[in-house]
Amino acid sequence: MTPTTSSHVSRTSSEKTDSHLLSDIKVLQSDSWPASLDIQYGDAAVRRLLQRFRVGERESVLGFREYKDLKASKTPEALKPLLKAVHTIAVSTSECERAFSSMNDTLTDKRNSLDIKRLSKLIFLKCNGPPLDQFNAQTYVQTWLALGRRSAASSNCEAQSARKVEPKTCWSLF
Repeated sequence: MTPTTSSHVSRTSSEKTDSHLLSDIKVLQSDSWPASLDIQYGDAAVRRLLQRFRVGERESVLGFREYKDLKASKTPEALKPLLKAVHTIAVSTSECERAFSSMNDTLTDKRNSLDIKRLSKLIFLKCNGPPLDQFNAQTYVQTWLALGRRSAASSNCEAQSARKVEPKTCWSLF
């Protein structure tokens, strides 16, 4: 979301815009407002945020002005899309790093035949699921058995067919 570069690298216009992101977001916090609040206070910052997150400008600016009139006691509906967009900004990459670490733990040399869909589900459960000591598998087992599948303790499996198939040698084909 906010790429960083070394100080010796020249900054592009998009990187200059990124440097204003925090100050633009601060305008949305009522405790940072000046004592004498002008009606147009923060409009430019809100417009930059709206452009960045591609949220409807007219309604949101009017919502921000209403928010200022209410002294931040209530959030207007027109401002909520912008606030939701601002709350999606990742504070750090630790969650992403944790997911990659989980993937490396799950996809090992012995388990390298997992397809992407199943691997994704396993990683999601590992990262977002309940801790193992709080997991109640009973409902899942009951659903499994209700679908007509056999339990792990079941000993009566279908008998394999009695006919034996003799392997053909390649010499009998000629």
